[in-house]
Amino acid sequence: MSIRWITPELGTAPADEVFGRDDVLVVDVRNLLDKEGNDLIEVSKRIEQGLASLRRGQRTVVACDYGMSRSNAIAAGIISKFQGIPFISAVRLVVEATGEGEIKATVLSAVRAAISSPNTTNIEAPLRTVLVTGESGTTGSTVRKSLERYFKVLSPTRRQLDLEKGTTLLELYIEENQVTHLVHLANPRVSASNLGFGRSLTMLRNVLDVCVQRNISLLYPSSAEVYSGYSGTLEADETTPLFARGPLGEAKYVAETMIANCEKMTSLRCCVVRSPPIYGPHLPKPKFLNNFIGKAIANQPILTHRYGSEEPRLDLLFVDDFAEAISCAVASSYVGPLNIGTGTLTSTRVIAELVCELTESQSNLAYSATSAKPNSVSMNAAKAKQAINWTARTSLREGLIKTIDGFGKGKIDE
Repeated sequence: MSIRWITPELGTAPADEVFGRDDVLVVDVRNLLDKEGNDLIEVSKRIEQGLASLRRGQRTVVACDYGMSRSNAIAAGIISKFQGIPFISAVRLVVEATGEGEIKATVLSAVRAAISSPNTTNIEAPLRTVLVTGESGTTGSTVRKSLERYFKVLSPTRRQLDLEKGTTLLELYIEENQVTHLVHLANPRVSASNLGFGRSLTMLRNVLDVCVQRNISLLYPSSAEVYSGYSGTLEADETTPLFARGPLGEAKYVAETMIANCEKMTSLRCCVVRSPPIYGPHLPKPKFLNNFIGKAIANQPILTHRYGSEEPRLDLLFVDDFAEAISCAVASSYVGPLNIGTGTLTSTRVIAELVCELTESQSNLAYSATSAKPNSVSMNAAKAKQAINWTARTSLREGLIKTIDGFGKGKIDE
């Protein structure tokens, strides 16, 4: 990596690539920590060294081990003071010039504190501004519309804010828009895979880092998949031990573990909302339900499964009820896990029969036997009713009518 020039006079680089050069002055920041705990006096010294060099008209390079985080954070502080511009504007200049998205939020916070005037007056933010990630699908848009009834809501696209590309752009977005709460819906397009497992945790790690540094309240939607390792019928409340199986369930389990650990180590405030399968118009899942509706409309045979003598049963939650739960949780500022759902298990056979009734279908129903054991989890939402005043309001029949009505009238989310 060569010197990355932010301005004609100031750049950043790995230390071993610039020491020994006589055409630049090197500001060595390797003694600073690439995490929290930096001495603000030491941070200020490095910024003042760079400022003095620029004021003498000397080309200056800020150097750390890799030229990624500490050097770019200090460079932003130097630019802010040298050009007399807000620190956030200086950080954006650095990011645009270097393409670096991995400037640690903890280091940026230290630089911001080091250059802040004690007489600086913060502009008061709106009461609540909610950033919703992953809003592009029907679930996300429904959540956004529900939140907009109570709060100012921001929902950037992935192109505008890619959570896999580090914390810097997310922190800039949050500061520029004075975000107070973050609802993290974003997931890889294919989440039930090993690759999706890793990508989802990368996004969450970046979100956690910024929420801690910027004192943002986080809402993380988990799912009943954290109980997918159980066999048979289970009524799960918040005291039920997590027991996950498969990439999606394990990803949610690890995510919840990351959040819990972060809460123990930092001041993070997070509400984890665990939901059963969500259904509604144009949603890509549950796939079996879309399959039932499509075949019922076409009067084709519908196959349901039987596990020995048992039928799989599900607690299905309509998308509008899910969105309302998110809004209630944000409004209440509740911290901790909450299970939401209808609490009612319905077999896939009964669901198929109801779909046929509502579509006036002539489809024949048949069973497919399997030796696997079912995982039938109902979500006990008593705590959600008490803590955030939420209960599911949409009956399965009403929800299926709305889902069927939208089937084929719009594109199903990919």
